[in-house]
Amino acid sequence: MILRDIVNSLREEGFKYLVVFSWHGGNFILKPAVRYLNLDYPDFKVILVPEQVYGKALRGIFETVNDLHAGEQETSLLLYLKPDTVRGISGDYKPSVDREMLDYMPMLKISPTGVWGMPSKASISKGKEAFKIIVESVVKYVKDVVETLGISN
Repeated sequence: MILRDIVNSLREEGFKYLVVFSWHGGNFILKPAVRYLNLDYPDFKVILVPEQVYGKALRGIFETVNDLHAGEQETSLLLYLKPDTVRGISGDYKPSVDREMLDYMPMLKISPTGVWGMPSKASISKGKEAFKIIVESVVKYVKDVVETLGISN
């Protein structure tokens, strides 16, 4: 398990915690993996940042709901952070199935282009505002967890 190898390397170097922040969907295994690592290594904490930490605040920025892949949110963030990776805006696509179908089939079976959302509504300004909120929310969350757990520097 890659995460366990990373934890072991960090522990050997004297680190006391690792923050895991996964923007990519489909990493459902992270939560139980983090639980097991925290049980296996009581001297080290793996902090998993849940999407709920910043999700509500982002709703005020974006027009679309259930934007899942390459839609308004992700495209806005990339337009702000790494504009050279956005090679044109893909067409909007809203699959007729719920996201749970990703448990049964790959994205490209559900959406022929891989888009699940409305990239046409993306903008650099939305990406900039969202990034600021995400960073502030994640920093606050990690500080709160570190304080609650009593982890010292």
